[in-house]
Amino acid sequence: MSRRRRESRRGNREQEVQRKITRINKQYVAPSIDREDLCREPDRDIGFSKNPAKDSCKIRLFVNGESVSQLSVMKFVQQIGNETLLMGGIGGVSTPLEHRFKGYSRTVIQNALYWMRKQGYDTAMLFGIRSFYTRFGFVPAFPDIRFTMLVRDAEAAMGRGFRFVPYANKHLDQILRMYHTTNSGLTGPIRRRKRTWRP
Repeated sequence: MSRRRRESRRGNREQEVQRKITRINKQYVAPSIDREDLCREPDRDIGFSKNPAKDSCKIRLFVNGESVSQLSVMKFVQQIGNETLLMGGIGGVSTPLEHRFKGYSRTVIQNALYWMRKQGYDTAMLFGIRSFYTRFGFVPAFPDIRFTMLVRDAEAAMGRGFRFVPYANKHLDQILRMYHTTNSGLTGPIRRRKRTWRP
């Protein structure tokens, strides 16, 4: 098969996948109300790679020795009012194009939930396609909030005794103190730690 023909087929496959994703995004799927049975052992064809330095675990599904879908679970401590919960942040959910729409991602997510239950996680969160993740009991929980500042407002703040400095690691203790003070007693914030902080 010629290179041009292979590229054309791949382009057609990518367009087909994109159309399916667009249709999924437009559909509403009610959250699962079935009683969860998360106290199961993960499937035998699931692999786990822990990364203690990042407090994370990569979870992969293998078919005939090939990794066909994966995600990562990051360990967080989440604040709910004045209490804290161990929260699994699900990210990096990916399935190669040629393996999509075969149920592989579903298998990885379900097994990630089994694994998190065994590890003592209280809750799990992710950002993604709402109509897809509701099948696993996920529901929208927090608003999408963004903060912006106009340049002229930042410049005006400098005239009031404030000054802007480039970020340096020596500022981290003060930044964490401000972060935790500002978020004290709120529901949703993550308890940030020095070793996992990313500016």
